[in-house]
Amino acid sequence: MRLHNAWKRGLTSSRYREAKIAVAICFDIRFPELFRIYSLNGAELVVVPSAWFKGPLKEETLSFLARARAHENTIYVAVAVQYGDEYTGRSLVVDPWGTQILDLGVGEKYYELDLDIDLVSEVRRKLPVLQLRRTDLYRLYL
Repeated sequence: MRLHNAWKRGLTSSRYREAKIAVAICFDIRFPELFRIYSLNGAELVVVPSAWFKGPLKEETLSFLARARAHENTIYVAVAVQYGDEYTGRSLVVDPWGTQILDLGVGEKYYELDLDIDLVSEVRRKLPVLQLRRTDLYRLYL
């Protein structure tokens, strides 16, 4: 099966149990537009498998980006980072408020976490950023 053209089918998410889940990979976390599209299409959790390289401020950058993507789109973001000589192994989960609720630190680790998917709806009611967007002001740039 060839997947290098899979993006032509559009940016989609899938339902697993009670959650609508989308996937972004590694460097994609630097692009807020992708997470906004997923959120507008109903995603409640974006999973980000990653090979995040070690380096100055790299762990802090990953945490900051994950918190920003979660908060600005009122979604959960779960980042699973490969561990090894070149990679940070800093896996984390952020809730729709942008609060980091799990940080596995550096190293090879495993953890199971139950997410309250209803929190996405609750946060969206209290912080309706998706509804308050002013696309009329920037529609020409989309």
